[in-house]
Amino acid sequence: MTRRRRAWLGLLAAAGVAFAAEIFVLLPDSRPRPVSLQAGRDRIEVGMTLAEVEAVLGEDRGHLPEGHGLLAGNSLPTPRNRGTCWFGGDMVLYVWFAEDADRVLATEALSVARSPQPSALARVRRWLRI
Repeated sequence: MTRRRRAWLGLLAAAGVAFAAEIFVLLPDSRPRPVSLQAGRDRIEVGMTLAEVEAVLGEDRGHLPEGHGLLAGNSLPTPRNRGTCWFGGDMVLYVWFAEDADRVLATEALSVARSPQPSALARVRRWLRI
């Protein structure tokens, strides 16, 4: 193999690595986007059943997106009641049910704050485990 051919192959390999790194850094996040719960929260009323609440908010409880955290709240259960929560991009919504009647007693919304996102270089370092 000639010196010139090796140089071209090396250049081509370097360009391929650079292209792959650019794709990794610039592609958007493929995880599902969190939904907004504010509109659903306004439709939840005291006395609704779990099935009615799930019809409004959906059966999928969602997830707390990466890079987000909860702000302070008072989400401690009260005796003889149970609660469930839905995660959204704008809030985490707790719905409290009466244990004996299985009806909504109250709702509580905790704000979700976006944490600073790591830079592209930090993401590459984390990916390479450096």
